[in-house]
Amino acid sequence: TSTVYLIKSQVEPGRVLMLENVTADDFTDEYELEVMQIIGVGRRTEVGTNWGKKGSLSIQFRDFGIEGRAAADYAALTEIKDSGDACWLRIPFRDTLLVSIGDIQTKRIPGVTAELTDVTIEYTEIAD
Repeated sequence: TSTVYLIKSQVEPGRVLMLENVTADDFTDEYELEVMQIIGVGRRTEVGTNWGKKGSLSIQFRDFGIEGRAAADYAALTEIKDSGDACWLRIPFRDTLLVSIGDIQTKRIPGVTAELTDVTIEYTEIAD
């Protein structure tokens, strides 16, 4: 099993970003849901469509011995996000999701000799 996450553009299949240092993958599997409180009966729920996964990835961009790699990976991620195109997100648990990339939270780490950046990206699974 691979430990590498991949983001691949649906529109430009040659545009692939390997995410080698993912530190967290948090998501919710969202469903259409209605909770009702019925007098004299109690609480009831109705479950509808599975809307898919919505979550975030936390990633550490590091040079890993290749000067400028962290900056290049960060630039590639922002290019993919800015394109607005749907992307394939391949995670190491045998899942591949068609997602829309949301906001990117960036934390630069100053005062070190190498480029170090931690990012958290939001993603939402979308329909084909």
